[in-house]
Amino acid sequence: MARTKKVVPVSFADAIKNYWLGYIDFEGSATRREYWYAWLFCLFVAFVSTFFFGRILSAIVSAIMFLPSRALAFRRFHDAGLSGWWYLGPLLFITIYSTIRNDMWTFMLDLDMLPTDLSYILLLFIIYVFALLIVFVQPSKLKGNKYRK
Repeated sequence: MARTKKVVPVSFADAIKNYWLGYIDFEGSATRREYWYAWLFCLFVAFVSTFFFGRILSAIVSAIMFLPSRALAFRRFHDAGLSGWWYLGPLLFITIYSTIRNDMWTFMLDLDMLPTDLSYILLLFIIYVFALLIVFVQPSKLKGNKYRK
């Protein structure tokens, strides 16, 4: 009988350490606790940098935390038993939709059937955020998860 790996609880400090050590690690997995602790840390850093140091430092901090946050999201998807590429799929769709609505493409395509209102893009983005939230609150999938190491 195959043994199932247990989910080891992660402390807040360990989650932050894993966040920075996994700066460009898009493989492996991140537990729910690890993901939300790191998210809380990022929220705190963003708040402090914006409130106390202004927009310029906040933009720099956001740029520094962009890649590790994406890597963490990929690892969280893996922990839930999904491919990390699902994280980018809806964003790709929204980007393509926004691009083809641009006036540059209208001479090539008949886009009269597509709505021009930005509320549709906003609606797609809201659906995307709720889908992400559902994945991020899923428990770790231990059995049959090819992404867990």
